Amino acid sequence: MKKKSNAFLYIVLFLFTVSLAGGVIGLMADKMVPESENPATNNSDDYKVTYKYYVDDVEVSTPVKQEEIEVTNEEFEGAVEKKELYSYDKYTCTNNVEGTWNNDTWEFTPNLTSNTTCRLYFVKNFHNVTVLAVNGVLADEVKQVTVNVEKDKNSQVDVSPIEGYKFTDGSCTNDIKTTYDQETKKLVITEAPKDGMCTVTFGINEYKAEIKVSNGTIIGEDTKTGKYGDKITFKTEASTNYGSPVVDCTNNQEGKIVDDEIVIEGITNDTVCTVQYGLIKFSVNLKVNNGTLLSETSSPQYVIRGQKASFGVSPNPGYQVTGSQLKCDKEAKIEAEGLTILVYDVQSNLNCEVTLKADSE
Repeated sequence: MKKKSNAFLYIVLFLFTVSLAGGVIGLMADKMVPESENPATNNSDDYKVTYKYYVDDVEVSTPVKQEEIEVTNEEFEGAVEKKELYSYDKYTCTNNVEGTWNNDTWEFTPNLTSNTTCRLYFVKNFHNVTVLAVNGVLADEVKQVTVNVEKDKNSQVDVSPIEGYKFTDGSCTNDIKTTYDQETKKLVITEAPKDGMCTVTFGINEYKAEIKVSNGTIIGEDTKTGKYGDKITFKTEASTNYGSPVVDCTNNQEGKIVDDEIVIEGITNDTVCTVQYGLIKFSVNLKVNNGTLLSETSSPQYVIRGQKASFGVSPNPGYQVTGSQLKCDKEAKIEAEGLTILVYDVQSNLNCEVTLKADSE
């Protein structure tokens, strides 16, 4: 009886040992199966994806949805067309997760092999650029204007300087690039990667004035510069026996003689002013009583300062030059030599008179 009990116990222990060994072997076999072949861990529903959205490299809090905006057709005046506001750019996902973008459905599909964070990047196809003018005038004389600039296209804004000013600087925020056409007076926006603002600055013009002199000399500078509307003056001096200057300036500028100075009252352009001094001449008029002037003698005569006037006279019958009465309305030296009346060292306009003496006197 005791031998049968021992045999039964041995059988039970053997069966337990076989069962335990089989479990261990099964567990080891399960561990040896690669993770990729394990259907329980290959289900994408078991992975989590987090999305982040960026517009022009700036993170936004909500998904980017495609929109359409109306823009003016540049080829057909008054025509309006609809264009997409956004364009998809790229994606990046963590943990080497890859995916595809469908532009038609505006949807990103990741091929999930792990938990991941996917960043979707978009660019705006249109950006608002506000243009301000300093010392300038925008269309319709508004203080500022905002234009919608399409990606990879130029936009133009009419902006002109006020009178007397010229373009000096165009500065923009957010890497917006512009050029200014001084002939057409247009600001050309060539690149607008983001919304921003451009300030167009016009500075007051500076002009050059040059003086030239004929029959005289320049005292001091012969070239000066001044801002638009400035008064510019020059000092000149006439050569001996020259005076009565005449001023002529180029480019519609006007030069005047004011208190012995050449004055450009308000310069508005580059200019060259020429000062022409003329010979100073005085008129000497001679009246002959009891006789006449010789035919080859004219009166009045025009005489350079300091020179003399000479008149030939013909006495009437019974009269002679010798002993005649001679006078002028201003101080002057007047003499008779034979049939000639001489007025010396003329310094002003003169009216002179000679009264011939009768022979019997």
